[in-house]
Amino acid sequence: MTVHATLTQSALALLLHKPSISQLVEAHTLQDLDSQEGKLLAAVLELLQTRPESTTGMVLGHWHGTSSSRVMIGRACRNSSEP
Repeated sequence: MTVHATLTQSALALLLHKPSISQLVEAHTLQDLDSQEGKLLAAVLELLQTRPESTTGMVLGHWHGTSSSRVMIGRACRNSSEP
């Protein structure tokens, strides 16, 4: 669904800009997201909950060289309040 994609993109940007908020999210709430970006969001959340000390740079580095790298950089470069 297009609406979920926009919400997913915004959530991903917010997590990249403020990784510490990952501790406020219950991971199971994302289990129904089946888009590629939804799966990426769930993976980022899992990483941040496992490694709460992670920074934006550390998260981007984790996905460096993968097919998701471009999406991650694009979201990190945008204002977290933009869709």
